[in-house]
Amino acid sequence: MFVDLPYETQHAIGPFLSSHDLTTCVLVSREWRDIFTPSLWSHIGASPTWSMHQQAWQDTFDAGIAQGCLTRYGHFIRSINLTLNLLRLKDFLTHCPAIFPRLTSASLKCIAQDDETVADFLGRCSPTKGWKSLSLDGTGASLYFGEASAKALLKHAATLESFSLVPGFRFPSKSIHELLCSASGLKKLDLIGHIPRPDIAWETDEEPTSEFVAAGTRRESLTLQRRVYTELARLTRLKELWLGTPLWRSRSPRGSLCEIVSSSEENWIYDGLAMTLEGGMDLLKELKELKVVGLKDMAVDGLFEEAEQK
Repeated sequence: MFVDLPYETQHAIGPFLSSHDLTTCVLVSREWRDIFTPSLWSHIGASPTWSMHQQAWQDTFDAGIAQGCLTRYGHFIRSINLTLNLLRLKDFLTHCPAIFPRLTSASLKCIAQDDETVADFLGRCSPTKGWKSLSLDGTGASLYFGEASAKALLKHAATLESFSLVPGFRFPSKSIHELLCSASGLKKLDLIGHIPRPDIAWETDEEPTSEFVAAGTRRESLTLQRRVYTELARLTRLKELWLGTPLWRSRSPRGSLCEIVSSSEENWIYDGLAMTLEGGMDLLKELKELKVVGLKDMAVDGLFEEAEQK
């Protein structure tokens, strides 16, 4: 019988149960509620991907927030995975505790967010625990990961192990430099772009590359790339580095509204590292734990090919 198990064993079972099973368990008795509530509230999951269920899930989620569940159970929350627009995120933060004492991981898909709101969200993690894993997806909106957000993130540089900033967000280059210098424990990083590449004159659709990509001289581009590699070389625990990400275009080739451009449409990222020895790739040779360098949809060394090196 469950009640005959040692106290430690009873509490060790919760993390292995599904959210549905945990919900059932907390309704059995007061004793079971005390045992399984921490596991039930350890993670706040994303809304369903099926459109027919999204609104029902969101209504239930909003009702729970309004009733104070985040304040009541926030001290149990360890990870968050949510898709929220600006108003819903602000409402979420309004009903949150000032600090989630156990929170260390978050995956947040943001739709039309602003710098101050993102900074507020990042500030809800306990400074004594610190963020370990952060994934912020701004695809689908024009977003700015500005000074306030960067400042909030850098407070957790010592504990940060995985950081992903999907296009749509714009990260100031000064803040990238500070992050690379201070987050020595990073194992996964996904955020680098906006590097001038005058060596690439034409896109695959036979259109000239943007003025930004073609800006400057080849020597200036190589110098900047070596500076980026120098900072990456500081991350001695880095295991995975993705330099290519899903591409977001402000205007599609057909002149329609903004849209995600899939790799099947032969669109490429041009403002990335050239991945050449001349550009400084050899500076990564001391990263003994680095196993994967992802180059998805990148124009590598002026060649239009999709590559992933392992």
